[in-house]
Amino acid sequence: MKYLLIVWIVLSASACKNATETKTVAATPMRVFKQTVDSVFASTDANGRQPVAYIILPNSGCGGCISSAEQLLTEYGKKKLPLRFILTNINSFKEVKNNFGDSVVSSPAVYPDHDNIFYLKNPSFDQIYPAIVYVDKTGEPVRMEYINPGNPEAIPHLHKYVDSATASAKPGM
Repeated sequence: MKYLLIVWIVLSASACKNATETKTVAATPMRVFKQTVDSVFASTDANGRQPVAYIILPNSGCGGCISSAEQLLTEYGKKKLPLRFILTNINSFKEVKNNFGDSVVSSPAVYPDHDNIFYLKNPSFDQIYPAIVYVDKTGEPVRMEYINPGNPEAIPHLHKYVDSATASAKPGM
């Protein structure tokens, strides 16, 4: 009986330890973000390029910050750069279409997050500021940066990152 009790304790303790470790690894915000992105976007664009960054653009929150990110959507959306935009916290999809136009909103590089899955699956993301999630050459998210008053360099960082990534992807460079 004593041996049976010891075996039961050892098995119970190891099962709890393994479950905790698995949960910790699987629940990292960047891993969850990657899984969510993979479920809504194609892995490459029409030119076979992987995205270099994702811009999460909430429809409401810090007005000036959102306006700056909206300019990115307008500017980069026309240039067909390897960026993906996630429009979330949408109050009115009709208003979003009026602001950006049907061609931008229906672009394969834009995901209108009608159901707020990005914020529901990633509750640690700050929902009032736009965010930039940078990815490496394998498509793995490596860091996130918010566009907010405390980080005026966020958009210049994105410009440099995109310029660097697109220059290194060109043949002969």
